[in-house]
Amino acid sequence: MSEDVILPDLQEYVSIKEAAKTLGLAYKTVYEYVTEGRIKAVRASDVILIPRQEVKNFKPNISGRPRASVPLWRISPEDNALMQTSILVRIREGQDEAFKQRLAAMRRKKEHLFPGTIARYIVSSK
Repeated sequence: MSEDVILPDLQEYVSIKEAAKTLGLAYKTVYEYVTEGRIKAVRASDVILIPRQEVKNFKPNISGRPRASVPLWRISPEDNALMQTSILVRIREGQDEAFKQRLAAMRRKKEHLFPGTIARYIVSSK
């Protein structure tokens, strides 16, 4: 009794281990993707083979929620030079509360955002 088994062209296929190495994923993760059907594969005896093209085209789901837009503070300058600007404000005695209200108004109007900045600090000293 003989059974003819036609194996796929093995040049075009990789093992789960090779696919995991190529994708930078754990062996178990790739195996799970195959069983879920996210990565198409064929079984040849006890070996699972994944088409090379399937590995090349695979895009893992990104974790977290993708951004709808880039915040202004995240836009860096073209040449990515690091620069610092300090603004020194002397507040007259008894004007602390008025100053804080003015800062709050600037934040509400988004006047405190500068493209390319990544941090803004308010430091006080007596």
